[in-house]
Amino acid sequence: MGDGGKKRFVIDPHSPYYLHLLEGPDITVVIFDGKNYDLWVRAVRAALKSNNKLAFIESMLKRPIDEDGERFSEA
Repeated sequence: MGDGGKKRFVIDPHSPYYLHLLEGPDITVVIFDGKNYDLWVRAVRAALKSNNKLAFIESMLKRPIDEDGERFSEA
């Protein structure tokens, strides 16, 4: 083993845990100004859904499981 025995954590590109280089803080062009919540929340939800990330805010996503079948602990 050339990696010092460390486990590698590889995320499938179709997984909600996968974060592409271009997915960042600028997920929507709608800026929340305190008055446009309805428009902003629809834009944010659409952006999260298109990036396969909506489950994060809907509390439907479970913690990932490592190679040994154990769930990763919270940091």
